Amino acid sequence: PSQSLRDQLTAKLARDQQLRRTTCGPHTADLQFAVDGLPARQSASQGEVRMILIAFKMACLQFYRQVLGERPVVLLDDISSELGKQYVARIFDTIAEDVQFIGSTVSLRHFPEGMDSICQVISLA
Repeated sequence: PSQSLRDQLTAKLARDQQLRRTTCGPHTADLQFAVDGLPARQSASQGEVRMILIAFKMACLQFYRQVLGERPVVLLDDISSELGKQYVARIFDTIAEDVQFIGSTVSLRHFPEGMDSICQVISLA
């Protein structure tokens, strides 16, 4: 029988303290997404894989909002990488409602117009 997460954490506590990280739990899961029955990393473009991962994050965001009643912090690195402007706009439409958002990009040209009126832009040039 599989151990509960609590039992796993308890059993590995000494080692985890020594390593200064947690070695078991949901963060160690290897999620795999498929497109037409094939692993997405093999059958989809980099942009498509990125959209799949972002769609998954957006589904998690809805879960946190609707089921748990939580306002999560959304972190997205290099948002515009491999995505068209229309997809970036959709992401912002999804996260604009009642969340805290921290994102990075190499260029603001992919961001929807008017973003600077609803968020703070910090340039690290």
